[in-house]
Amino acid sequence: MSETIDPRLAAQPGYWNALFKGASDAYRTLPVSQKVIDVTDFFLANGAADVVDVGCGLGRWVIHLARQGLRPTGVDIVKRAIEMGRRWAAADGLQADFAVASATALPFPDHRFDGYVGSNLLDHLGVENAREAVAEMRRVLRPGGVFFLSFDVPEAEPDKHETLPDGSWHFTEGSRAGLIWRPFSDDEIRGLLEGLEILDLMTVESGARWVFGRAPEGH
Repeated sequence: MSETIDPRLAAQPGYWNALFKGASDAYRTLPVSQKVIDVTDFFLANGAADVVDVGCGLGRWVIHLARQGLRPTGVDIVKRAIEMGRRWAAADGLQADFAVASATALPFPDHRFDGYVGSNLLDHLGVENAREAVAEMRRVLRPGGVFFLSFDVPEAEPDKHETLPDGSWHFTEGSRAGLIWRPFSDDEIRGLLEGLEILDLMTVESGARWVFGRAPEGH
């Protein structure tokens, strides 16, 4: 195993910068997924208006949330992705905020939001960073605020990789070379979210896990 890979740096900004480097405005026209629609309905049903999408990428969730009348904020470590999200929101005349930041150090005051999205976020951070990201989620959510997280299904035959001390996979070849992914089990997901109310932990048709939850009222 390489000694140069630090699980605490598992967000791997170099990988994500390269991924978004070739993104074009055509990405903006892709249809909204049922996942985004279902999660938006969850926020609306729970009265969550101020929603932060952490690891927002190019901001497609943010754009959709804004179109539904919510007040979204998108956060990502890739500056180009955030710049494109800002441009798209402005072009559509939508009110949305964006920030370049890490999931483990959000630039917001305590209890700033009543909704949090982390779609396929925590499983790309490594275990320690995932714990720190959950702590940040708890900090920025208002008492009783709701959240949505999703995790990919563990792969039976993953691409060539090396296993890091925390159990994360560091892909070494192919299109995912440089990416880190931690295959969390359902029990490990529950452990990460200890102290938070899990409203539903469901396995969807693809095998991915979706988690709908709520921050405690008195936190």
